[in-house]
Formats: sequence, C-alpha cells, structure tokens
Amino acid sequence: MSDADYKKVLQCVQVSIMDTLSGKTKDHEAPADITISDDENTYVFTNSTFKTGGNFARTFSKPGFNIKLSKKFYDRKSFRLRADVNDRSHLRQKIVCDISNRIGLPSTQSTYVRLTINENLYGVYTLMDSVKPANIKQIYNVKTDKEDLKLYKCDINGFDMSSKTANHCLNETGEDEKEISEFKEFMKQVDNAKTVDDLDKFMNVDIFLKSIALEWIIGSFDHLLVMGHNIYFYKNEINNKWDIFYYDFDNTLGVSLNENLWFSTGKNKGVKDFSKLSFKQFTNDQKIFDIAVNNDSTRFKKNLKEILTYGFNPVLLNPHIDDIKSYISPYVKEEFIPINGELPGRVNKIGMPYTSSYEIYEKSSEYETIYSKDDGPTPGVKGWIKSSFENACERYGLNQEQILKDAVTLKPTSFFTKIKNNISPYESNEEPVEYKKCWAEKLGYSCCQGCHVIYVDNDGEWGVENNAWCGINQC
Repeated sequence: MSDADYKKVLQCVQVSIMDTLSGKTKDHEAPADITISDDENTYVFTNSTFKTGGNFARTFSKPGFNIKLSKKFYDRKSFRLRADVNDRSHLRQKIVCDISNRIGLPSTQSTYVRLTINENLYGVYTLMDSVKPANIKQIYNVKTDKEDLKLYKCDINGFDMSSKTANHCLNETGEDEKEISEFKEFMKQVDNAKTVDDLDKFMNVDIFLKSIALEWIIGSFDHLLVMGHNIYFYKNEINNKWDIFYYDFDNTLGVSLNENLWFSTGKNKGVKDFSKLSFKQFTNDQKIFDIAVNNDSTRFKKNLKEILTYGFNPVLLNPHIDDIKSYISPYVKEEFIPINGELPGRVNKIGMPYTSSYEIYEKSSEYETIYSKDDGPTPGVKGWIKSSFENACERYGLNQEQILKDAVTLKPTSFFTKIKNNISPYESNEEPVEYKKCWAEKLGYSCCQGCHVIYVDNDGEWGVENNAWCGINQC
C-alpha cells in the first residue's frame, strides 16, 4: 500500500480499552497489492483491499486486519488476520476450527501466516475465513444471490435467543441491515417452544446442540452461553431450517475466564477451575438452555458423546497440538527478537501488551497454568482439554476408556464432505465411519491429521503437515 495509507493504518490502530468502550475506534481501508507465498508458489493479488479490523482485539498491542483479494484464493476472497496475543499458545483459534470441522459443524477454516506490511515484519498471524455471504455460499454449495440469503449476525452483547433481544442482530445480506422481520419470527418460534422436538421443527437442533456443547467444553464465554455475541444464524436451503454458526475462538480453553463474566446472574463466585463447571453452571440461565438441555439432556448427551469421540479428547488433540507447534515454533521464536528495539507487530502503543516470551509460549500449550498480570491465570491447552474431557464424561456418565478407544479407530464425515457428496449434513452418523487405509502410504507418504487441501492430483487430495506432504484420507 502507499506510504500515506500505511501511516493512516498506524494511526487507526492506536486503540485503548476506553476507546473501544466509548465507540471511538476508526477503521482505515486502503488499496493494496497482496502477495501470498508458500513453499511451492507465490501468488500476487493486485488491486486488493487491506483494512484495520477486530472488536475488543483492537485494544491489543499487536492489531488485527481484514483483507479482500481481487480474485479468489482457494475459492475465497475475504480473510481475517488475527494476532491473538491474548492466546500465548497461538493454538486456540486453529484448534477449535479444526475440532468444529471434525465434528460435523458448518465452520470456518484457519491456518497461519508470517505477515509483513510494506516490508515491516509483523510476525505470526492466524489467517481465517470471514463469515461473509460468499463464504456461506461456498460452505453450503448454493448458487443463491447474496440478497436472497437469510443470514443474520448477532454481535451485540446480551443476545439470549429470545424476541426481546432479537434487535441485537443485524441482516448481513439485505440493503437495510436493520430489516430483521424474518429473524424476529424465528425468535418468536423459539419463545413458543416447549421441548427439543418443538425446536427441531424450525432449526437444526443437532447443529445447535453440538455448538453449545462444544462451547461449554472449550470454556468459551464469548459466544451464546455467557456473553451472547459472536454468532451467526443462517436459514439454509437444504431443509429450510435455521443453523447457528460461531466465529472467533481466541477466548477459549481457559483464556480470560473469571467470575466477573457472570455479573448478570452472580453465579460462579469464588470458582478457580472453570473446566469443572456443569453445563448449567457455565450458562447465564437463559431459557433456551432449559428447553434444549436441562429439562431433557438425552439428545444433548448424544451430541456431546460425538464431540468427545471425534474431536475433543487428549488422544486426538495432543498429537495435533505437537504437530502444529513443530510447524509454527520457528516463527513464534521470531516474535521475540526485537527489531530496532521493538518486537514485531507491536504497533499499538496504547494497547494492552499481553507480555509473553518463547518460554511462556512453550508452556502455554502443555499442562501448566500460566500466571500473568495482564489477564490472570490461564490453564495450558493440554491441561484444559484433559480436565474438561474428564468433567464432561463424568457429568453425563460417558465411558472415557471406550471414547478414547473409538477416537483412534473411528472417524466422522465432515459437514463439507457431506455437502460435496450430496449427502444431507443433518443426518447424523448413527454408526461411526471407520478409518480408511491411508492411500498415500503406497506412494511413500503418510496421511494428514487435518483436512486442509493444498493440492489435488490424480491420486487424491494433498495437504502439508510438519513441513511434509501428506495425503488427505477421509474428511
């Protein structure tokens, strides 16, 4: 981008907490030529758009950005770049996106980049999909015009899935973002529902139950259970029912959890280990959760078991964490090497520093709790996963040993794969799908743990993990 635009970007990212609370933040959008390089190729997108971005993350010393490419890259144009300095492990966004994909939720994708802007190193960023109409069309494989999509964003704190808070949500596709009459009708239906079967008449209940169960076990206060925001609702064209769709996962797996988050109900005073809370304890006692879970947990328990088997357990996640770390660690180490006396990307001089180090990064992914004056105690990622997994199994009478055994031998079919193969993504696998033999082994390669496709040839789909090519088996 031009030097003048870069200067304006640096001005706009000077944001304090008080600026965010008082609504004094400003954005700058600039034309830019964006270059994306991997081990094999370099792609140049001239006449693209670069913009400052983020909500509360604007208050961090290392800011976030949004980009819109002039042409598609892996069938996408819009991406978000997030520093997530509050997550010293650099893992949470990626891990939760990957879990969501594995357990059959419609979800965003996530990866990592080493960002430079006008030859200034900014360091490690998470590159994620934007939840835009174009990406919704891709996820659901629909050709509907943007203005005909029924997509609503609930981004104002306090949304509780009732008519009285429907105005916390905006229309993402129409000319008037405040035109939400159809969404209000949806909320009236929720108001009138008495049972899970009532909800199932107009929304995809298993998608909803999986989403809130995942939200509980990852300890997210930043979605529906506590804060009531960072949510989309989409009325899909497959069965004409509503889906819930989450985004932003930096405040998960124990990050920034404290008793003050439940100020409206006064719950959880004195709690030290939030991974041991029950589902009901973790919520703000919204009516929707009595209907969907607390009055009859049968269907919730079924979806919870699928999550624990297919996506959220130490057997699956610990090796995945180690694999991600082996890839990003050299770039994270670079984060702590000053350039002209400044750490890379820390350009918001009035923002929260979230002090860290490479040693803290290493510990943050493991079992040790990290103590910081910036945000209090934060459990290690593996430590949270182990504790929350055990808590969920104990509270719902699930056999840990059997789930961990099944986690090794069984694999689900993702939302994306079902759509691709013209299978309804709302039909749950009553019998889990067993792993196929790794087809890439005969070619001298292993198979990927994840599902991120980099290249496709006559043999199949390929990804890159741990700096090596791997075949993508069944996702």
